[in-house]
Amino acid sequence: MTDPTHNDASSTPASTSESTDWGAKQKWMIGVNVLIMLLLAIGIYAGVNYAGALKYARKDWTRERLHSLSPETISVLQNLDQEVEVFNYYRPMKNLQVPPRIQILVMQKVNSLLAEYKQHTDLLVIKEIDADKDPTEARFLQSELEVDRANLTVFRFGKGEDARRQVVKLEDVADIRGGQNQASLRREEAQLVAFRGEEQFTSAIRSVLEEKPTKTYFTVGHGEMGSDDFSQRQGLSICSKALRQNNYTVSPLNLLKEGAVPGDCDVLVVAAPSMDYAEGEIAAIKDYIESGGNLFLMLRELAESNVMQVVEDLGITAAPVDVMALDSVNFHSFEGQFVLRVSDGLSRNHLITQAMAERGLHVIMPLVRPLFLAPTEGVSIEKILQTYGPQSWGERIVDGNPNMQWDQGEKRGPLTLGLAVQKKTSAGGHSRILVFGDADFAGNRAIGAASNRDLVTNSFDWLTDKGLYFDIAPKVPTARLFQLSPESGRAFLWVWWGMPIFFGVILGSLVWWTRRS
Repeated sequence: MTDPTHNDASSTPASTSESTDWGAKQKWMIGVNVLIMLLLAIGIYAGVNYAGALKYARKDWTRERLHSLSPETISVLQNLDQEVEVFNYYRPMKNLQVPPRIQILVMQKVNSLLAEYKQHTDLLVIKEIDADKDPTEARFLQSELEVDRANLTVFRFGKGEDARRQVVKLEDVADIRGGQNQASLRREEAQLVAFRGEEQFTSAIRSVLEEKPTKTYFTVGHGEMGSDDFSQRQGLSICSKALRQNNYTVSPLNLLKEGAVPGDCDVLVVAAPSMDYAEGEIAAIKDYIESGGNLFLMLRELAESNVMQVVEDLGITAAPVDVMALDSVNFHSFEGQFVLRVSDGLSRNHLITQAMAERGLHVIMPLVRPLFLAPTEGVSIEKILQTYGPQSWGERIVDGNPNMQWDQGEKRGPLTLGLAVQKKTSAGGHSRILVFGDADFAGNRAIGAASNRDLVTNSFDWLTDKGLYFDIAPKVPTARLFQLSPESGRAFLWVWWGMPIFFGVILGSLVWWTRRS
C-alpha cells in the first residue's frame, strides 16, 4: 500500500521548482509586455507628432484675423522663386522712445509673424541675431548689412554689391499710444494699439525683389500738393512714404524749367494745382501721354486751373471748381471737414477697386468735384468711383459751405468721382490715366482714414501695371466686454454656486445606489 505521506514529500521539491520557474517567467513576460507597450506608446506619440508637423490644420478664431496672413501676402510668398534672407535683429534697448515692455511685446509679434510667413514658403531664410549671446556675429552682420543699431528686421535679396535690401525698424511696425511722447499734460502708460508688421514686411519683400525702382514725378510750381510737404492740408508726405516702401522713387518736376517729362518717368502725378499751366507745359504732358506715359491727375474744390486741358481730348471734363458732390446718406464730418463716404460706388469690375468692393470697404473723399465724360474713339474709360443713386447730387459751395438740400436744376446722382483710362498710342502701345475729382483723399489728413491708402497704392500699381498687392491693414485687437444685466447676473450666480451642489448630489446618489445594490 502506498504511503501518501511519502508521495507528498517526494513531489514537493519538483512542484516548488516549477512554481519558481513559472513565477520568474511570468515576471519576465510582464516586463517584456510593459516594455512593448511603452515602446508602442512612444512610437504612437512620435508618429502622431511627426504627422502633425507635416500636415496640420490651424484656425484663427479672432474676429480681426490677428493671427492670419492676408491673401496678398500669401500670394507674394507663394510666388517666390528665389531665396530672400531675413535678418531679425531685436534686443530691448533703453535709448528708444519705445518702453522695453512694448519692445518685448513687438519682438514676440515679429517672431510669430515670421514663423507664419515661413509656413507658406521655404525660400524665406530667417536668421535670428542675438547680440547678447553672440556679440561677434552681431557686429559682423551689422557691418555687412550696414546698420548701426538693433531692433531691426532686414530683408536682403542677392549677394555682394548687387544685393538689394530693405530695413524695417521697430518703430515702423508698432503704433504706440501714450508714454513719453504723449502730447498731453497727463502722462499715460504706453500701449501697443496696432501692429503693422505684415504690411511692412510684405512691402519689404516686394521692394527687394524688384530689379529697379519705379520712378514717379510730382509736378511743382502751380500750387500743387507737395510730395515732401508734411502739412495736413497741402502735404503728400505720407503718400510718398508709402510709395517708397513699395520700391517707388519720388521726385519733384518743374515742367516750366525742364521743358519735358523725363524719359524715365513711370508715373507723372499732378496733385490739385491751383494755377494755370503754360501752353508748353500742357503740350509736354500731352506728349508724355502720347508716348505711352502714365498720368495720375487729382483735382480739388475751389482750385482754379487749366490742367483739365490735358485730358479734354479724351472726352473728360470736371464740374466747376465751386461744385461738389453731396449725398444725403453718406455725407459726414471728418476732423472738422465735410467728407463723402463712398462704398457702394466702388467698381467691382476694375482691378483698383474690385477687391475693396468685395470686402465691403469704403473710402472718404473730402469735397470732391464730379467728373463727366463723352465717348471717345480709341479710348477705354471706366468709372471706378461713383456716388450711389439719386440720393446724391451736385451742390454749389457758397461762402465755403455747401447747402445740404437738393434744389431744382441741380444734377442728380449717381455722380462720377474717379475715372480709369486706357488710351492707345500712335506707336502701338498704350498709356494709362487716372482722374479723381479730389486730391485730399491722398493727403496727410485723410490717407490713413478708411481705405484711402489702399485706393492710393492700388492706383499707382495699376498705372505701372505691376499687379496689385493691396495695402494690408494693421492688426488692431479690439477689447470686447461681456456685460450682464442685473437679472442675468443673479441667474449666473445661482448657476455658478448651484452647479457644484447639483453634481455633488447626483454623484453621491450614484455611489449610494451602487453600494446598496
